Amino acid sequence: MSKLVKNQKMNRGTEAAATMAILAILGILVLGGVFVAFVLPEFGIDLRGQIPSTQAPVSPPPSGAGTAFWVGDVTPSIRGTDTLVSGTNYQCAAAMTCTWYYNRGSGSGMPTSGYIATGIAGNSTFYLDPLDKGTIYLEVLSNAPGTLLQDVKRTLNVYAGRVVGFGYINIDSDTAKEMVYKVNAADIRPSAGGSTAATLSFALFVANYQAPTFAYNKPSSSPETGIGTAANQTRLLVEYTFANTGRVFPVNNIRIVINASEASYTIDSVKISVYGSNGFTTLELTQSDFDRQVGTFAASTGATVGGNTKNVTWTKSLCATIDCFNNVPAATVYSTSTTKVFGIEILITFRLNSGDIRFIQVGLEGLNDDESVVTGKFAVRYFRA
Repeated sequence: MSKLVKNQKMNRGTEAAATMAILAILGILVLGGVFVAFVLPEFGIDLRGQIPSTQAPVSPPPSGAGTAFWVGDVTPSIRGTDTLVSGTNYQCAAAMTCTWYYNRGSGSGMPTSGYIATGIAGNSTFYLDPLDKGTIYLEVLSNAPGTLLQDVKRTLNVYAGRVVGFGYINIDSDTAKEMVYKVNAADIRPSAGGSTAATLSFALFVANYQAPTFAYNKPSSSPETGIGTAANQTRLLVEYTFANTGRVFPVNNIRIVINASEASYTIDSVKISVYGSNGFTTLELTQSDFDRQVGTFAASTGATVGGNTKNVTWTKSLCATIDCFNNVPAATVYSTSTTKVFGIEILITFRLNSGDIRFIQVGLEGLNDDESVVTGKFAVRYFRA
């Protein structure tokens, strides 16, 4: 075969190969446009037909950690469920205000700023953008302040993976803080039946707030005698009583006030019935767990006898902020569906001088849902050697 014929065949082969290559490149570019518009490439999951055709291509595409996230309309179904009273639910708009927020590009964790209001409240449909990466934030407020408190710990435990974070933050740039949950909506999809909106459903555990009152089992306005001047351990039982069953009181401080020098007594133990993550439990403290503050008598605290002109306030702070109760659930006292009365037991060893009168005040200070401090009525008991 001549060199000319060979060259012609080679040229035709080369041209054909080049043509195929160009077509292949064009095909990749065309298909690539489709994939950029409708496929999350790092996950390799085709969402065609689920993302509105008007959705602009994402550039750069969203990143993730191995799971595709939903982009499109979301119809939530959120309610409050009473953590103490079985079968009792509270609805958004009726008992709670539930408002949805975006926070785009905030990274992991619970952001404290950068929130964007969706303008959507309650169980109305909102839209998740690719920039949201399957995450939405829910602000929950009691319609009547001081009525509903969030049982955050239980919500996070029961809906782990769905409700993935919580913060008590100022989400809307006003002066007050709000209860905010971080919600993972990456895996939601439309329900069967041709719906184009994905369904997002979960409950928030809440409880009715109520401040208890206090009284000793044997309250007395006049001194009880028989303590003696020798070291003598005395047991005091303070009852705190709720007006209703199924109520909670988040304890900010436990306070014990005694009108005596510290050399004249020792607080051996303080036991208080509390609501913990596993139900009923007992919080037990000793004098070393309390902070000490010495003050002078006020006119309302009683007369001084035996030369005592000072009192000592022993304070145990349990939770200073509402979101603290997420980490310290045992800082909440409560009434059950059958029992409204619980106790604070105090063991104290007195060493009194003849003629001395001691009074002991015991009470709890708590927080309502806007962090206002509420003080239960202090119980007072008097003792004489």
